[in-house]
Amino acid sequence: MKKSMKIKKSLYLLPAISSVLLSGCSVFGVSNVEEAKYQTVKQDGQYSIRHYDPVMVAEVSIKKESYDKSTNKAFNLLFDYITGANEGKQNISMTAPVLNEAKESEKISMTAPVFIDQQSTGNWSMSFVLPADFTPDTTPIPMDPQVHVYLRKAQKVAVVQFSGTLSDDSRIKYAKLLESWIQKNGYKKDGRPVYAGYNPPWTIPAFRRNEVQILIESL
Repeated sequence: MKKSMKIKKSLYLLPAISSVLLSGCSVFGVSNVEEAKYQTVKQDGQYSIRHYDPVMVAEVSIKKESYDKSTNKAFNLLFDYITGANEGKQNISMTAPVLNEAKESEKISMTAPVFIDQQSTGNWSMSFVLPADFTPDTTPIPMDPQVHVYLRKAQKVAVVQFSGTLSDDSRIKYAKLLESWIQKNGYKKDGRPVYAGYNPPWTIPAFRRNEVQILIESL
């Protein structure tokens, strides 16, 4: 059975990603892209506690390379997956171009943010959150074995939000600030820092939205 769905033009960050991205986000950070759904449990200035609903994600892990090289490789693989490198046979209505007929593959809208995580092995991983209506049964199978799709369980995370770039210095700085805030507020972390970005590289740094997120134990 054929299915139609709208694909919004994408956003997305990453310092080393080229203009292969679509133009759904302005230089001032204004975007109409769907975001991963969550509920704010607590807000404290730039810090917050969020509850994320279960969601399908596509993930790539790159073995022990630099941050820039790893994120570039992972992004390209994930971008290929959502723009056709998957086992689908559906017609999809898009905002631009108006209509795309995919006989062998399905195109999938991008959802903010892009998650970046340095695993305990030293590998960098990147995850795209898939649209909310995707399930384990309806998510297209990736053609590339390096891309893994799975249902991420509901999560409770502590978040610190900041502008600028996701440089080495800013990632370390805000991860430490968030860990301090978690401890000060009586929470217990349950994972490593995960870095989230919402904007493409052409967005003026002062208007970019970046986050560090850390999984916490439920009280």
